[in-house]
Amino acid sequence: MKEGNKLNLRKATEEDLKEMMTIILEAIESLYMQGSPQWQNGYGPSEQQILKDIKMGNCYVLINDKTIVGLASLIPGIDPVY
Repeated sequence: MKEGNKLNLRKATEEDLKEMMTIILEAIESLYMQGSPQWQNGYGPSEQQILKDIKMGNCYVLINDKTIVGLASLIPGIDPVY
């Protein structure tokens, strides 16, 4: 990150979905290249799940210089997946 740039966290919007999915697909590929079984074979964040999280107001994006550099869904309560 360039000196002087500010990171901003904001709620994700449906307009962010394409860029968010690019990050997810890059993460899946990175995990595969590292030999990790995580998020392989169709398991992992789907476009439908992320869209649902956005609509529920639970999805956030991290912005650096107008570019999405990270994302997270913060779900209140107990997550049945974990």
